Amino acid sequence: MPDFILSTRAQSSNLYVSFINPLTKKYGTKRSTGTSDRKEAEKIAYKWLLTDEYNKTPDTSQRNLLNAIRLADFTLTDAHEIIEMLKTKGLVSSAVMVNDKANVPFITFLENFWNYDNSPYVKEKLRKKHSIHKRYVARESGAVKNYLKPFFKDITLGSITREHLNNFINTVGDLEKPASAKGKNSVINTGTLALKWAARNEIIEKDITDALVFYHDEERKEKSLRQN
Repeated sequence: MPDFILSTRAQSSNLYVSFINPLTKKYGTKRSTGTSDRKEAEKIAYKWLLTDEYNKTPDTSQRNLLNAIRLADFTLTDAHEIIEMLKTKGLVSSAVMVNDKANVPFITFLENFWNYDNSPYVKEKLRKKHSIHKRYVARESGAVKNYLKPFFKDITLGSITREHLNNFINTVGDLEKPASAKGKNSVINTGTLALKWAARNEIIEKDITDALVFYHDEERKEKSLRQN
């Protein structure tokens, strides 16, 4: 295939040059040579080709980079490095690799987390001789089924963001039941406690639950005042 082709446009008498992309083997954006003389246009095109001038057109380097990424045979290590670079540029906040422990549905993670017989969290509690009752775990499992699953659906654990959590908190706040702040906070805590544990055990990169604003428990405040 030739390095470039010349063509015309209906609205102009000038000849336009399109250079072939060595990666995609396709001709790129047309660029005016500023002349209608074919020999002159060819001279200009060859000059641009020899001096790499055609690569200095707007967004060409970015486009070539994207083409290279599309065609390259990446390893997971390569992909991880690209993600880290995008993070440093502020373009990506989080990403989940296919072999990542966080590449599981959030609800699947919660269902296992609140399963008394299989939960690594329960095993950890028991190992430390901390009390954790089956009734409590069963109640949290019910909260996953009734409240978290309808909201989070198929979102992966590693994709959960603070925005997701804040939206969930707002959704729980609009529910008629549970009506009390204590009940609403208990539902929210079903997910946030599991996320804190996941961050502590390096399953997810960071604790995204830090400093979340829960519902104020007026009942607890009034009870405390009565006791005083």
